[in-house]
Amino acid sequence: MEQDMKHDRLERPAEVGDELETAARLGLLATIAAGLAHDLGNPLTALVLQLQGLGRDMFVAERAVRAGADGPDSPFDACRASLVALEETADFIRRMVRDFVLLGGGRGPRAGATLVRGAVDCAVRLTRSLVSERATIELSVPADLCVAVDDDSLIRALITLILNAADACHPDAALANRIVVVARAAWAGVTIDVTDTGGGVPEPVRHRLFKPFTTSKRGGQGLGLAVARSLLRRARGDLDLVATGPDGTTFRCTLPAVPARARD
Repeated sequence: MEQDMKHDRLERPAEVGDELETAARLGLLATIAAGLAHDLGNPLTALVLQLQGLGRDMFVAERAVRAGADGPDSPFDACRASLVALEETADFIRRMVRDFVLLGGGRGPRAGATLVRGAVDCAVRLTRSLVSERATIELSVPADLCVAVDDDSLIRALITLILNAADACHPDAALANRIVVVARAAWAGVTIDVTDTGGGVPEPVRHRLFKPFTTSKRGGQGLGLAVARSLLRRARGDLDLVATGPDGTTFRCTLPAVPARARD
């Protein structure tokens, strides 16, 4: 019996270690799942709006065909464009779920070299149905800037920033509202600024803006900026609030550049 007690004492530290490791992994998985659920909400909402838009396009095209409309453009061109947008959004959701499964299994983020212009264009397309009634998006992004981060991580961060910028804009001033995305080479690598013409970040939340569950939006989860910064920091980059006030807010993504010779 004494031998059994000694055996139990020897086994317990290992068992406790296993339980702690399991708890830590489950905690990490829960955090990743919360971020995924938050980020999935945006493209899923876009998917619903795109489906509604496709329904309207099909109705218009059907009426045009019945009326015998004639012209250089097919009445179904808008339907085809809507289908392309739906396919891109669905594929982005699929990739997000795949990356979640990989992270949950202990695998790190994908390495990559991403053209900034392509990531920005994709983020704009994926958010267009959510932003178009709030603000106009303006871009100043050179075609040759390349950063050392996988494309989906950068797109997810940009989606968060663009949608936050749209939420900051007053809904009754859609024609005057602007969201400006500017990318440039800098000493630290590449910076991508997302600026809105909203009323600024409220003072009480500025110092904890990147902490999970911090938000000034009604119904907001307060996870978007925390997840976006985490995604960029995993790529040795960062996300910062660089300016805010009554005339608008600017967030800056900073990422390591990929030298031209490394892209070939």
